[in-house]
Amino acid sequence: SLALAAGLAALGARLGRLAVVVPVVALGLFFGGLTRQRNLAWQDDVTLWEHDVAVAPENGIAWMQLTTNLLDRGDHARIARLCAEHLRDPVPENGQFLNNCALADRVLGRYDEAERLFRRAIALGEGTNVYVNLASMLARLGRRDEAEGIFEEAIARETDAAMRHVRRAQMLMTVHPERREEARTELAEALRIAPGFRPAEIWLERLR
Repeated sequence: SLALAAGLAALGARLGRLAVVVPVVALGLFFGGLTRQRNLAWQDDVTLWEHDVAVAPENGIAWMQLTTNLLDRGDHARIARLCAEHLRDPVPENGQFLNNCALADRVLGRYDEAERLFRRAIALGEGTNVYVNLASMLARLGRRDEAEGIFEEAIARETDAAMRHVRRAQMLMTVHPERREEARTELAEALRIAPGFRPAEIWLERLR
């Protein structure tokens, strides 16, 4: 836009203002049409990303954003349908998209598929939140030893000191609910390191 404005200003200075009326009107109509088209797509966050995946189905980030917003709406069945349709070759290799698909499958009780997708996201190098999601599900399924091992891996991979204490507290609360006081101590240490650290405050509220 700045380059166009500079070019039109230079044209107007050389040929007079009337010489730029037609190109300015043409550009205004062209960009106005694009803006209107985008505004129609952007009625809300879901319609925006529905539009983007429709025009670029290989865009893993757009799929991640669409399923994230559908998770916020609690539309797990729709996420599962979208994932079943689009997690084929060529796959939009986005770990958080896979994580969102797994979260929806977990809610729907499709635990084998959820585990497969969580592990696939981890293989892509996703962050420790995916480890925690998988470990929490395994703990609820009674696979506590596996869950603890995955939690320990998440703790080892966590680079932030305060977050390491939060991850350890999550492990204790999920795998060893009888060790609540140890979890509380871990969260207190996280807050000592980083006062006001929101993840620690959220988990502390859950303990209460």
